[in-house]
Amino acid sequence: QDTVAEAALALGRIGTSESIVALDRLVHQIQGPLPGKVADAILQCADHQAAQDPETAEAMYNRLMETTEPSPTRCAALKGLSSLLGPESVQFLLSALAGDDVQLRQVAVQIARTLPGTGTTVTLARALNAFTPDTQALVIKALGARGDSAALQSIRSATSHPATQVRVAALNALAAVGNESVIRLLALRAIDGSTGEQTAAKNTLVALVGDDINE
Repeated sequence: QDTVAEAALALGRIGTSESIVALDRLVHQIQGPLPGKVADAILQCADHQAAQDPETAEAMYNRLMETTEPSPTRCAALKGLSSLLGPESVQFLLSALAGDDVQLRQVAVQIARTLPGTGTTVTLARALNAFTPDTQALVIKALGARGDSAALQSIRSATSHPATQVRVAALNALAAVGNESVIRLLALRAIDGSTGEQTAAKNTLVALVGDDINE
Protein backbone atom coordinates (compact mmCIF):
# COMPACT_ATOMS: atom_id res chain seq x y z
CA GLN A 1 0.00 0.00 0.00
CA ASP A 2 2.96 2.33 0.50
CA THR A 3 3.83 1.89 -3.16
CA VAL A 4 0.27 2.71 -4.15
CA ALA A 5 0.31 5.79 -1.92
CA GLU A 6 3.55 7.08 -3.41
CA ALA A 7 2.23 6.52 -6.92
CA ALA A 8 -0.99 8.31 -6.06
CA LEU A 9 0.87 11.30 -4.67
CA ALA A 10 2.95 11.54 -7.83
CA LEU A 11 -0.19 11.41 -9.98
CA GLY A 12 -1.83 14.06 -7.84
CA ARG A 13 1.07 16.40 -8.42
CA ILE A 14 0.78 15.93 -12.17
CA GLY A 15 -2.92 16.84 -12.17
CA THR A 16 -3.66 16.04 -15.84
CA SER A 17 -6.79 14.26 -17.05
CA GLU A 18 -4.73 11.14 -17.70
CA SER A 19 -3.27 11.18 -14.21
CA ILE A 20 -6.78 11.56 -12.78
CA VAL A 21 -7.91 8.39 -14.54
CA ALA A 22 -4.84 6.55 -13.26
CA LEU A 23 -5.38 7.91 -9.75
CA ASP A 24 -8.98 6.74 -9.81
CA ARG A 25 -7.83 3.23 -10.67
CA LEU A 26 -5.37 3.26 -7.80
CA VAL A 27 -7.99 4.46 -5.35
CA HIS A 28 -10.26 1.56 -6.25
CA GLN A 29 -7.52 -0.84 -5.19
CA ILE A 30 -7.66 0.44 -1.63
CA GLN A 31 -10.00 -1.03 0.97
CA GLY A 32 -11.29 1.20 3.78
CA PRO A 33 -10.03 4.71 4.57
CA LEU A 34 -7.55 6.17 2.13
CA PRO A 35 -3.93 6.46 3.26
CA GLY A 36 -2.93 10.05 3.98
CA LYS A 37 -0.76 10.36 0.88
CA VAL A 38 -3.58 9.11 -1.36
CA ALA A 39 -6.03 11.58 0.19
CA ASP A 40 -3.46 14.34 -0.32
CA ALA A 41 -3.11 13.30 -3.95
CA ILE A 42 -6.86 13.51 -4.51
CA LEU A 43 -6.96 16.93 -2.85
CA GLN A 44 -4.15 18.17 -5.06
CA CYS A 45 -5.94 16.88 -8.16
CA ALA A 46 -9.24 18.40 -7.09
CA ASP A 47 -7.66 21.77 -6.38
CA HIS A 48 -5.91 21.66 -9.75
CA GLN A 49 -9.11 20.70 -11.59
CA ALA A 50 -11.38 23.21 -9.85
CA ALA A 51 -11.00 25.87 -12.54
CA GLN A 52 -10.70 23.53 -15.53
CA ASP A 53 -13.16 20.77 -14.70
CA PRO A 54 -15.42 21.69 -11.72
CA GLU A 55 -17.50 18.51 -12.01
CA THR A 56 -14.46 16.28 -11.66
CA ALA A 57 -13.17 18.38 -8.77
CA GLU A 58 -16.53 18.14 -7.00
CA ALA A 59 -16.57 14.35 -7.40
CA MET A 60 -13.10 14.13 -5.87
CA TYR A 61 -14.01 16.29 -2.91
CA ASN A 62 -17.16 14.22 -2.42
CA ARG A 63 -15.07 11.04 -2.30
CA LEU A 64 -13.04 12.55 0.53
CA MET A 65 -16.18 13.58 2.45
CA GLU A 66 -17.15 9.96 3.06
CA THR A 67 -17.61 9.13 6.73
CA THR A 68 -14.88 6.49 6.59
CA GLU A 69 -12.27 9.21 6.05
CA PRO A 70 -10.49 10.91 8.98
CA SER A 71 -11.57 14.35 10.14
CA PRO A 72 -8.65 16.34 8.66
CA THR A 73 -9.32 14.85 5.22
CA ARG A 74 -13.05 15.60 5.41
CA CYS A 75 -12.35 19.13 6.64
CA ALA A 76 -10.04 19.83 3.72
CA ALA A 77 -12.65 18.44 1.31
CA LEU A 78 -15.39 20.61 2.81
CA LYS A 79 -13.23 23.70 2.41
CA GLY A 80 -12.59 22.69 -1.18
CA LEU A 81 -16.30 22.22 -1.87
CA SER A 82 -17.21 25.58 -0.34
CA SER A 83 -14.55 27.32 -2.42
CA LEU A 84 -15.61 25.50 -5.58
CA LEU A 85 -19.39 25.74 -5.24
CA GLY A 86 -19.87 28.89 -3.20
CA PRO A 87 -23.47 29.22 -1.94
CA GLU A 88 -24.38 25.92 -3.59
CA SER A 89 -22.21 24.14 -1.02
CA VAL A 90 -24.58 25.03 1.81
CA GLN A 91 -26.12 21.55 1.78
CA PHE A 92 -22.71 20.10 2.55
CA LEU A 93 -22.48 22.49 5.49
CA LEU A 94 -25.85 21.31 6.78
CA SER A 95 -24.74 17.68 6.64
CA ALA A 96 -21.52 18.50 8.47
CA LEU A 97 -23.35 20.54 11.11
CA ALA A 98 -25.80 17.72 11.75
CA GLY A 99 -23.12 15.03 11.86
CA ASP A 100 -21.00 13.51 14.63
CA ASP A 101 -17.60 14.75 13.44
CA VAL A 102 -16.71 17.54 15.89
CA GLN A 103 -13.80 18.87 13.87
CA LEU A 104 -15.87 18.92 10.69
CA ARG A 105 -18.65 20.79 12.48
CA GLN A 106 -16.19 23.43 13.63
CA VAL A 107 -14.97 23.95 10.08
CA ALA A 108 -18.56 24.11 8.82
CA VAL A 109 -19.38 26.81 11.37
CA GLN A 110 -16.38 28.87 10.25
CA ILE A 111 -17.42 28.55 6.61
CA ALA A 112 -21.01 29.45 7.52
CA ARG A 113 -19.83 32.83 8.79
CA THR A 114 -18.61 33.96 5.37
CA LEU A 115 -20.26 31.82 2.67
CA PRO A 116 -21.96 34.46 0.50
CA GLY A 117 -25.62 34.94 -0.28
CA THR A 118 -28.88 35.72 1.46
CA GLY A 119 -30.03 32.29 0.34
CA THR A 120 -27.26 30.81 2.45
CA THR A 121 -28.49 32.78 5.45
CA VAL A 122 -32.06 31.63 4.96
CA THR A 123 -31.06 27.97 4.52
CA LEU A 124 -28.91 27.98 7.67
CA ALA A 125 -31.57 29.78 9.70
CA ARG A 126 -34.34 27.42 8.65
CA ALA A 127 -32.21 24.39 9.53
CA LEU A 128 -31.50 25.44 13.13
CA ASN A 129 -33.92 22.99 14.70
CA ALA A 130 -32.18 20.08 12.98
CA PHE A 131 -29.08 20.59 15.11
CA THR A 132 -28.18 19.83 18.71
CA PRO A 133 -28.43 22.78 21.12
CA ASP A 134 -24.66 23.21 21.18
CA THR A 135 -24.51 23.33 17.40
CA GLN A 136 -27.54 25.61 17.22
CA ALA A 137 -25.75 28.09 19.46
CA LEU A 138 -22.69 28.01 17.20
CA VAL A 139 -24.73 28.45 14.03
CA ILE A 140 -26.66 31.33 15.59
CA LYS A 141 -23.34 33.02 16.39
CA ALA A 142 -22.34 32.50 12.76
CA LEU A 143 -25.63 34.01 11.60
CA GLY A 144 -24.96 36.98 13.85
CA ALA A 145 -21.52 37.36 12.32
CA ARG A 146 -23.12 37.36 8.86
CA GLY A 147 -25.25 40.33 9.93
CA ASP A 148 -28.01 39.42 7.48
CA SER A 149 -31.48 40.43 8.64
CA ALA A 150 -32.93 37.48 6.69
CA ALA A 151 -32.12 35.42 9.80
CA LEU A 152 -34.07 37.68 12.15
CA GLN A 153 -37.23 35.61 12.49
CA SER A 154 -35.38 32.36 13.14
CA ILE A 155 -33.05 33.98 15.64
CA ARG A 156 -35.96 35.65 17.40
CA SER A 157 -37.68 32.28 17.69
CA ALA A 158 -34.48 30.82 19.15
CA THR A 159 -34.70 33.25 22.08
CA SER A 160 -37.46 30.94 23.40
CA HIS A 161 -35.47 27.73 23.00
CA PRO A 162 -35.42 25.39 26.04
CA ALA A 163 -31.60 25.43 26.14
CA THR A 164 -30.01 28.41 27.84
CA GLN A 165 -26.97 28.52 25.56
CA VAL A 166 -29.24 28.80 22.51
CA ARG A 167 -31.29 31.61 24.05
CA VAL A 168 -28.18 33.54 25.03
CA ALA A 169 -26.63 33.10 21.59
CA ALA A 170 -29.85 34.32 19.97
CA LEU A 171 -30.08 37.38 22.21
CA ASN A 172 -26.48 38.25 21.38
CA ALA A 173 -27.03 37.73 17.64
CA LEU A 174 -29.95 40.17 17.67
CA ALA A 175 -27.39 42.94 18.09
CA ALA A 176 -26.37 42.32 14.47
CA VAL A 177 -29.69 41.41 12.82
CA GLY A 178 -32.34 42.94 15.10
CA ASN A 179 -34.52 46.01 14.66
CA GLU A 180 -37.20 47.88 16.56
CA SER A 181 -39.40 44.77 16.60
CA VAL A 182 -37.16 43.08 19.19
CA ILE A 183 -36.87 45.96 21.66
CA ARG A 184 -39.72 44.79 23.91
CA LEU A 185 -38.39 41.22 23.92
CA LEU A 186 -34.93 42.44 24.89
CA ALA A 187 -36.28 44.72 27.60
CA LEU A 188 -38.24 41.88 29.17
CA ARG A 189 -35.26 39.48 29.07
CA ALA A 190 -33.04 42.15 30.58
CA ILE A 191 -35.35 42.06 33.61
CA ASP A 192 -36.70 38.51 33.83
CA GLY A 193 -34.16 36.30 32.05
CA SER A 194 -31.40 34.15 33.48
CA THR A 195 -28.14 35.87 34.37
CA GLY A 196 -26.68 35.11 30.95
CA GLU A 197 -29.84 36.26 29.19
CA GLN A 198 -29.97 39.48 31.14
CA THR A 199 -26.39 40.32 30.22
CA ALA A 200 -26.92 39.45 26.54
CA ALA A 201 -30.18 41.39 26.32
CA LYS A 202 -28.68 44.49 27.92
CA ASN A 203 -25.64 44.39 25.67
CA THR A 204 -27.82 43.98 22.59
CA LEU A 205 -30.06 46.89 23.60
CA VAL A 206 -26.97 49.08 23.81
CA ALA A 207 -25.58 47.81 20.53
CA LEU A 208 -28.70 48.12 18.39
CA VAL A 209 -28.66 51.05 15.98
CA GLY A 210 -31.05 52.45 13.38
CA ASP A 211 -33.23 55.49 12.90
CA ASP A 212 -36.43 53.76 13.97
CA ILE A 213 -34.82 52.41 17.13
CA ASN A 214 -33.13 55.67 18.08
CA GLU A 215 -36.36 57.55 17.70
